[in-house]
Amino acid sequence: MLYHAIPRSQGVENGIKRAKQLTGFEYSPLRPMPNNLSYKDPDGKSHYIDSYVKPGTPLKGIGYSSARIVDKHVGFEVSLETYATALENPDSVLYTRCLHGTSGHGVGSYYGIVCSAFVSYVHNLPRQITCRMWPTYPGISKVEMNMEDYPACLQNIELLDVVLNPKQHIATVTDIITDADGIVQGIEVSESTLPNCLCRVFAPDEFKRYWFDYGFEIYRNENIDNIEYYPNPYSYVEGDEDLYDENAIYDIADAEYIFSFMSDYGNKANYALGEPVVISVFDEDIKKICVYDNDDNEEIIPVADGKAIYTPRAAGIYFAEANGEQITWFTFDMKVSTDKEVYKVGEEIKLTYHDALCQKLVSHYYVKNHDRYKKVSAVTTDAENEAGKLTIPGIDTPGDYYICVYSESPYAQYGSVEVKILVEE
Repeated sequence: MLYHAIPRSQGVENGIKRAKQLTGFEYSPLRPMPNNLSYKDPDGKSHYIDSYVKPGTPLKGIGYSSARIVDKHVGFEVSLETYATALENPDSVLYTRCLHGTSGHGVGSYYGIVCSAFVSYVHNLPRQITCRMWPTYPGISKVEMNMEDYPACLQNIELLDVVLNPKQHIATVTDIITDADGIVQGIEVSESTLPNCLCRVFAPDEFKRYWFDYGFEIYRNENIDNIEYYPNPYSYVEGDEDLYDENAIYDIADAEYIFSFMSDYGNKANYALGEPVVISVFDEDIKKICVYDNDDNEEIIPVADGKAIYTPRAAGIYFAEANGEQITWFTFDMKVSTDKEVYKVGEEIKLTYHDALCQKLVSHYYVKNHDRYKKVSAVTTDAENEAGKLTIPGIDTPGDYYICVYSESPYAQYGSVEVKILVEE
């Protein structure tokens, strides 16, 4: 007889449910959808292949894509609803925009999730924490594992412990299977990896070969008892209450269209001011789309060749309506600048930022390198947000860098347009 670990708190159970939202998400692309595959050669070297998913292929798990160059990670800048409704729009950015070749490996669809975003979402962190940042993130500590006492040391592992190699990959433990004597017989690990999020059970010898032998260690988050969970009709998890909504625009269980039109980013997406919202219309009887802003001002957008295109002139929430149906989006206007364009190694960077609507909701910033890997991250303070100014510590390596400041709409996080700087010796 084998037994599954019982979560010690509601927070731990919530974290496991958050993992299942990502690993259990089921869908089938309507058109060829960019993704990536990988394999290891006999020498253990990884190779990556740019590929596409065949239309109609049944898939399980949010698709992996390092969408860092456009800041479109599911769970942070893209909600599950936005992802699901974009999948069901054959003209959405998931099918019409491809990130292959833009920045490093593992880059495919316009929306996606990576390993660090996956674990950050599961642990309900306020922002994505990269693999290299995890060991120093507040509340994180290493769990000592006496490998000379393997596999007995597996008894030290707990639910939601993090399996981490800071230079490589991160995952989290979502189940521990023991025998009648309490001896660990299997560890379930959930992760985002190519090509999709998944969970796998490792026997003790497999766990060592797959993780510990490749330099992975166990870390623990002291804040997991505070994890929150909200059931989502777009990714049902067993045990969720009935989420039926007569106003829902998409029935994820039956994978059917129940909307007549949809924006190219999906429902409840964020657009930067100046970006056109391209609405695909699937009902030939719809000849116009009515767009309303926050103040209920109306504009009539004609449908031509199955599309209605609208470019908002101000930041805010917008609604598009026709035939009694409605979709919505948020347009943001975040301006960011630095005191100069070229800095010396170690020189402080003075940053000025202004969000037209949500200055108080500005939450953090990232400094990214030329490949858009996040190198520096920090939370903004109330005083910094009120002043619209902050100081970034000097960067110790020469090169091109990109700085983004992040805020949050009613639907998801969004990042400012990047500001580029050069750091010289």
